[in-house]
Amino acid sequence: MSEVTKEEILLIHGLWMGPWVLQWLAWQLREAGFATQSIGIHTVGEGLAQHIERVAEAVKNSRAPRIHLLGHSLGGVVVLRFLELYFSDTPYMVKQFLHITKI
Repeated sequence: MSEVTKEEILLIHGLWMGPWVLQWLAWQLREAGFATQSIGIHTVGEGLAQHIERVAEAVKNSRAPRIHLLGHSLGGVVVLRFLELYFSDTPYMVKQFLHITKI
């Protein structure tokens, strides 16, 4: 299956982490047939606005027919704020939103 025709999952890591922390999950998702892209955010040197802009850029540059955003910890906050700020500006429609948290 061509990369362009695959659904893509953008993975955003949490605080004090790097894209490496989601490598195993990315591999599992690729094995399941998804394209993946890990977005590195500089959790110490940048603010939330810069993190959101990185996600917006990745969404804008994706050629996938459907994009899934998966955020861990701070990455989840980034995804939520991205959807709040950029939802109306993206050519994609949110079909389903799932937020998992530990109680």
